[in-house]
Amino acid sequence: MLSKNIIIASDSILCGYLTYKIDAEIFKILFPHEGQDIQFWSCLQKIFSPDYLDELEHLIKKGRTCKIDCSGIHGVIFLGKERDIECFPNFKNSDLEPFNRPYRNDNCPGAYFDDHGDKMSNILIIDDGSINLDIYAMPKKDYEVFFGKKGENIQFIENLFVGDIPLTPEITRILSSLWKRGVKRGKVEGIDGVLYYQNYEKNPLYPSKFEEKDMDNCYDLDFLKIMGPGLYY
Repeated sequence: MLSKNIIIASDSILCGYLTYKIDAEIFKILFPHEGQDIQFWSCLQKIFSPDYLDELEHLIKKGRTCKIDCSGIHGVIFLGKERDIECFPNFKNSDLEPFNRPYRNDNCPGAYFDDHGDKMSNILIIDDGSINLDIYAMPKKDYEVFFGKKGENIQFIENLFVGDIPLTPEITRILSSLWKRGVKRGKVEGIDGVLYYQNYEKNPLYPSKFEEKDMDNCYDLDFLKIMGPGLYY
């Protein structure tokens, strides 16, 4: 495999959770240990000089891509979230398994198929304050209920609820079944949509609800500035 797909995860209001395709050799620098798929930018700051990090940042940003084009998500780099480093003693997503339900573990498949043999849509769940970045699958008809029939791929849970009440009973049914179809990040065959929970402040970044159109509304990540003292946190 000549390239790897990673997500840069930031709590900053100005940033979407953007996806990047990077060279496998760069991936080894960022994730140097066998099986490692979690990294914190603050940890890299302790290892590399600012000039070298600036070079790495430039190489990462050149590979910005859409989630639908990603065959597997091989790593996540957290900006900020230092409080969560202790959750990853081995810097592996599998460190979270003791706290997760069984359908979130490494035994999950990379895709699900409906009764007609059609591949289901893969949904990345981004929950405010969460470090899981879980992926689940839903049938196409359920996808249209959540995201619309025009191919939109960004949605906010607040748009589907009035307070704590779902807009329709169908939304309750879809969510209940969704959590039973966990997808392994490293095997996922494209991410069709992103569902944000408690991140409604990012809604202005996606006026069309199409990531491909709205990507440039997201702050073009300057990791060193974001990690600077108190600039965005």
